[in-house]
Amino acid sequence: MSKLFVLGSGFSRSISLKMPTLKNLSNYLYDYYEDIFSNEFYKRFANDFENLLTYLQQPMPWKTREEILKDRSNFVKVSKLITKYISECEEKTFEKDMPEWAIKFIRYIHNNKFTVATLNYDTIIERLAYLSELKGQDEQKVYLQDIYQLPIANVKSRTSSLWSSSPVDTFRLLKLHGSINWYYTGGENFGGQQIFYVSVKSKSPFEDKTENNVNSNLLGLEPLVIPPVSEKSLFYQTNIVKVLWSEFRKALSSVEEIYFIGYSLPKTDLTIRMFFNAYANSNEKNIYIIDKATGEYAKKLYNNYNKVFSNCTLNDDFVGLENPVKLFMNKLLS
Repeated sequence: MSKLFVLGSGFSRSISLKMPTLKNLSNYLYDYYEDIFSNEFYKRFANDFENLLTYLQQPMPWKTREEILKDRSNFVKVSKLITKYISECEEKTFEKDMPEWAIKFIRYIHNNKFTVATLNYDTIIERLAYLSELKGQDEQKVYLQDIYQLPIANVKSRTSSLWSSSPVDTFRLLKLHGSINWYYTGGENFGGQQIFYVSVKSKSPFEDKTENNVNSNLLGLEPLVIPPVSEKSLFYQTNIVKVLWSEFRKALSSVEEIYFIGYSLPKTDLTIRMFFNAYANSNEKNIYIIDKATGEYAKKLYNNYNKVFSNCTLNDDFVGLENPVKLFMNKLLS
């Protein structure tokens, strides 16, 4: 039966507790508030960095042009801080061996050519694929462009020509909120901008950038970190991002089972809630929720999913268990 996997921060946390929660990210940013923001207004977002990103990135109608430009500058600063912090957490995560189930999962989705969508900014999946040394037919090595399957370019192509290998058939990764290894030029003209990625070729995001002087290729670029905004975002005007969501829509239409792993389907992210309600709400689809929520939180989580997928069959057998992701993977891969 066809499957689609949707990964939230709970998936990364199941790999290692070194990976951050939203609260961790907010706490990290708070230490920099005094250096970045002079306006006390921004401190009201101290416990919710996603709303902070939303406010900074949106040209709200009441903002003056000066305020819009200043907020845009602060948005870039915060995006870089988030990229740095997640990279630090990821490097600590890969200092240890990966759980056996995680490596098996990557090989499982590779062998079955499944689609994986993630709302995370980290490169956990890409790094697991690298460590697993995935290969296609004729022993061809799987590269990042095979996993992304999108017209985004290796950042090294900015200063050198690259010979591209033949595509390898593997799983597909759709990063709906961008990634710490994705970059673009920024600015107001979002539409036709080229998106670049930094290859994942080590256990460390920092090593990936120092390899072959990649840092010099990042000059003039900024991280593509898309906040889960509650209203129309400028990022969704980018052609590549539109393609990304269009491909996600196609993937949803062709599967019967959707597995949400460590993802709470937050009410603040109206975009994805409306998206699922429009394109995944079918009696033919089975929705599986894998989450550590217990007690009242588990009930709220189930009700939250039920409102979005009211016509689907919900399964919460792996909600409220200790190490639910590990238990689910053991069953899936057995």
